[in-house]
This record gives sequence, C-alpha cells and structure tokens, in this order.
Amino acid sequence: MIAQVACAAVLATVMVVGAAGTARAATNLDIITLAKNRVGDEAILAKIATEPCGYDLTIPGIRKLKVARVSNGVIAAMIRKCSKGDGLSDDDIITHELGLHPGLFGVDDASGGSVPQQIVPAMVAAGLPGGNGTVLLPAKSKLTLPGARSGWLTRKARPVFWIVADPATSIGQPEVTSPSGPPGYDHMRLVRLDQRTGKRQLYVGTVISGVAIGGVYSRSALALRIVRRSRSLFVAIPETDLDPGEYALLVNDKASTYRVYDFTVDRPDPAQVR
Repeated sequence: MIAQVACAAVLATVMVVGAAGTARAATNLDIITLAKNRVGDEAILAKIATEPCGYDLTIPGIRKLKVARVSNGVIAAMIRKCSKGDGLSDDDIITHELGLHPGLFGVDDASGGSVPQQIVPAMVAAGLPGGNGTVLLPAKSKLTLPGARSGWLTRKARPVFWIVADPATSIGQPEVTSPSGPPGYDHMRLVRLDQRTGKRQLYVGTVISGVAIGGVYSRSALALRIVRRSRSLFVAIPETDLDPGEYALLVNDKASTYRVYDFTVDRPDPAQVR
C-alpha cells in the first residue's frame, strides 16, 4: 500500500498542469523519474498520451532512456507522440531511432546498462586441421581465437543478443521461435570455447579415413533460443545458465568458413533480472 501511494505521488508530481489548464510538455526526465520509481508502463503510457511532446529523441537521448531501463514500449510511445514511426512495431522503432544497422548486438553488458553494443567477429576463417585423418588420429579442424578474453563482457548468466536484420531480406512472422536467425545468421550456434591449453579454441569438424564430419563438437554446443520480435529484430538467449568462461556465437558462412562472435561471462548472478 505504501509503495502504491508513493508511486501515485510521483505520478502526480510530474503531471503538472498550467493555470490555463494546458499540460506542459513532458520530458525525458519525467519518464525516467517514473520508471525509476517503478510506476507501471500503463500509467506512463497514459501520461505520454495526454501531454505534449517535449522529449529528446536524439540517439543520445534514447540511449539515456535505455540506460535508465525505460521499456521499449514506452520509448516507442514517446517517439509516436512526436509524430515518428507510424506503422512500425515498437522494436523496429527502437532499432531505427538508435541507428542500429544490420549486425549482432549484446544487450546486457558488464556496465549494467541495457544499451545495445555491437559485437564484431573476433575472426572469420576456416578451421586449421591437425592429426593425420586415421581412425586413431582423426584430423580435427580447430579455430584459435586471438587474445585471452573477448571484447564484450557480461555478468548475466543468460545474456541477451539482438540480431538486427535488413527488413527487405528478412521474411517470416514476428514472435516466432526459430532454430536459425535471419539471412546471414542461418543456423547460428552457441558454443563454449576450450581453454585447457591456455588458448581460446574451438573444434569445428573432424576427418576420419577421408570422411569429413562437419559441425562443432556436441560437448561444446549449448542450446540457444532465437525469437523473431519484429520485421528487423531477432532476439537470441541461451536456454540454460552459462558458467563463467569464454563463449562464442558461431555462424557457418560456407562449407568450412566461420564467423566467430566471442564474449566473456564473468561471475554471472542468477538473481539478476533476465
């Protein structure tokens, strides 16, 4: 009850009406204040609908809203209030207004913010063979990633990844779970990197007696759920908690060529909101 009264008081404080009865233009600070005080989206959306637009909807302004954990639905309503984004879904509006071009983005990073950060491939290469290809010494194709750690660190046990696609080349229905991503990210796999030799490595194929067996080792592969959220946005989330270590999202471009998007899980906290 006390929390409800407090939220109502905050909402009443930011809903200032002038003497002539004209509501003042709402600002980003108003919305951030409501979000930080855990006023529900329904009340915030009502405020947006009844007040003139005074929002800062530049890319830096939207990024500040994301860092404050204002929901996509609320940000999209702010953009629509200012006569932008008509006919687009909430997620398409956010990706467009943030200037996110097609690519892979990490959403939950170690800074605690939720602003999407682009992850570029640590390498694009074919696996290097080892062994002689016999039954006793099968030729194993492996990738060795540069560096001791990745450039993207998360403390989430189940980090969230956005795949932003070109709407013109992405077909299908939103809110559909798929084993693969959009064109260019077909059959993306989540894998844990092998660090036993002090390097970050991944075995991606085997040749035994002249017979090629493709794909990553089953013990390295982890379950990954991919959901299409809109025309241009796919969301990928691990289906199980990830232990601390080095991981990669692996995209097989051709028969033996891989794009490797690496990331580090550091001290995941299961109590965090996923």
